[in-house]
Amino acid sequence: MSDGWAWAREARARAVAPLPGGFRIETVGDDRSYWAAWDGSFGREGFPPELYFARSPEREGRAERLASARGGEALVDRWLVRDGDRVIAVYRGEQLDGHTYATSHASVDLGYRRRGIYRALIERVLEMTRELGFASVVSSHAPNNNPAIIAKLALGFRIDRLELDALHGPCLWLRYYHDPDELAAYDFRNGLATLTPELLAHRYGAWAELERQLLPE
Repeated sequence: MSDGWAWAREARARAVAPLPGGFRIETVGDDRSYWAAWDGSFGREGFPPELYFARSPEREGRAERLASARGGEALVDRWLVRDGDRVIAVYRGEQLDGHTYATSHASVDLGYRRRGIYRALIERVLEMTRELGFASVVSSHAPNNNPAIIAKLALGFRIDRLELDALHGPCLWLRYYHDPDELAAYDFRNGLATLTPELLAHRYGAWAELERQLLPE
């Protein structure tokens, strides 16, 4: 356990006490060992075959670079847009992980709306996040916030999910894909039956079973 989580040591130790019935909980140090234990024990029995795509090694490398660049602190941008001395728009964005950047807040003064300021801000964000190497940019909106949602969709954002947040109410999540492979995977999941060579190169899961059914010898 790293020193940054020292304050949680006691709570985490209590969490792995034996379960009722005497079943022991064992901690695992890495994902490779975790998934190997699942595959090698009760495996995928009882679970339907599923098809997945992995990120390319190049994309994973970028994610590691972004994560290491954080130095323990996520990237956060806070901008004020001024007309002279007057603040007429604000923007806040932040890094969620090594792959994802979020536009967490943006607002334009009522008297300055419909001048393209919001769109110009988001275009600037997309330029910056593309240059930094993020795979995608996400944003959350009240489902009735048509001006922001329409502006984002016009810039190429896709509908990602609808969430019922206990603190903020219903939220519509949008996502802009910088990574063309992830965008291709999104389109494939939404019914566009086209697989790019890159997606096929990084497929895993039950693909072999599907290929045996589609391409019998």
